Amino acid sequence: MGGGDGRKRRPSWLHHYRLRRSERRPHRGRRGCWHQEISVSFYPAIKIARLAIDDRHAGKKLGLALVEFALGIAKTNICPMVGCRFAIVDSKEKSVGFYEKCGFTLLDTADNRALEHPFMYLDLHPKPSPDVDGAALPAVAEPACSSVPA
Repeated sequence: MGGGDGRKRRPSWLHHYRLRRSERRPHRGRRGCWHQEISVSFYPAIKIARLAIDDRHAGKKLGLALVEFALGIAKTNICPMVGCRFAIVDSKEKSVGFYEKCGFTLLDTADNRALEHPFMYLDLHPKPSPDVDGAALPAVAEPACSSVPA
């Protein structure tokens, strides 16, 4: 798949993608999203940035495959080495539903909902939910695009 200049060509269906290291501070209008019981001054995160599929290949679940791939890299390679806790995305407004299907949560504040690219997050290490008696229950079922190894 190399070009004459020695660079690898990307597959025709892939428009572009990028993974970036990021961190989020629990302020600047985003307090509501960090409901986890963690007392730190910032939350290490991996940001899915610039994810797009060529329009000619829309509807083939390739975006889902890219998110699964990114989360797999985060869970198996990045989290163990640097303690990354969250995956985050500044979604296009029209893509919020897609990311929700992948398990991301839209920060539910008026300011965030009004943004052109609202902030969404996914806890890469969700805690099991306690039952009524205080015993731990299994974690909530994985979202559709979390079929990657943990």
